[in-house]
Amino acid sequence: MEMTSKLEDYLKERFGPETRLRDMEPLGEGVHGRAFLIRFSTPQKEEHLIMKALFPSRFGHDHYSDRAQVLLLANANYNEMPKHIKAVDVVAESPTKLISVRDAKEYYIFMEEAKGEAYFKDLDGILNTGRLTDSDVERSKMLARFLAQIHSVKYTGEDAPILYRRRIRDLIGHGECIMGIADSFESNDFITDDELVQYVEKCLPWWGRIRNKSDRLCRVHGDFHPGNIRLEGDDLTLLDRSRGSWGDPVDDVSCL
Repeated sequence: MEMTSKLEDYLKERFGPETRLRDMEPLGEGVHGRAFLIRFSTPQKEEHLIMKALFPSRFGHDHYSDRAQVLLLANANYNEMPKHIKAVDVVAESPTKLISVRDAKEYYIFMEEAKGEAYFKDLDGILNTGRLTDSDVERSKMLARFLAQIHSVKYTGEDAPILYRRRIRDLIGHGECIMGIADSFESNDFITDDELVQYVEKCLPWWGRIRNKSDRLCRVHGDFHPGNIRLEGDDLTLLDRSRGSWGDPVDDVSCL
């Protein structure tokens, strides 16, 4: 369905069934995105709204969830500041309509139940017995073949250098990666704050060495650790692929 049809359906739902879309005029583009002037009429009068969309690349807007984060925060910040233009709504685009998320306070995901047992069980068995079984060897080969298969799909888009830099930057600075993990440790007998700082300092030069190797960008899982791998017989089921579709293959390998 075309955007104009989705937009008119949304306006009718938001302002009443007799609302009519009159025009959708491009206002121009900036560094972060583009804006449109929306003209529509209700039985009372003609109304205007500005609709803004963000570009998917640069400034950490690569994933649709990044753009949702920015717009939801803008909706709150606009309306909390005196003399600022007011946000009217935040919407998401589906294949058939525009969906309001203005009043959302929390988000949830529903998914199928994964069968099998976490790969941790196999690794604990190796630790406890001190030996590998034939099943251990075959399962490790299965996991290796799976990674080789997905990593063979390379990213060929023109924005590969930007996307790869984002992934390497996130590796260092994201809350779920090195900096966030370091911040999750408290200074104790296992590690001190000084040791954590020294570790992060050693990571930064690697960021500089690999940030331009976008030829390595390929399909990845992104969180391929034993807790996200469920095994049942000679088959596997994966959980929690939540950091984007593309990255460096060494990420998946190093998780194991």
